[in-house]
Amino acid sequence: MADYDVIIVGGGPVGSTVAKNVKRFYPEKSVAIFRREKRGIVPCSIPYICSTLGSVDNNLTSDEGLKSLGVEIHVGEVERVLPEEHAILCEGKHYTYRKLVLATGSVPRELPLEGKD
Repeated sequence: MADYDVIIVGGGPVGSTVAKNVKRFYPEKSVAIFRREKRGIVPCSIPYICSTLGSVDNNLTSDEGLKSLGVEIHVGEVERVLPEEHAILCEGKHYTYRKLVLATGSVPRELPLEGKD
């Protein structure tokens, strides 16, 4: 079992930003990100619009910036959140937290607007 000050579920743009800001303002706090993906993804479409990525392989970001701040990254599926225990269960392992951030992303919703096509 591992114990963290802050656990962030979701390693996308919001999860990464939360982790960086926690370490920026509270460098002594232990922070861990739990995500399904092995690597992060570029958080916006501007590089595509400007054609600066060049290839789909360049759509991945490095974890080095987060790791250099002391953020631990766990790759796996969070199976359960146990709020009464201040814990999560990931890949059969139990991790406790003082603060939990759910940054699991969203799914776009199509609006019923006339003429949208």
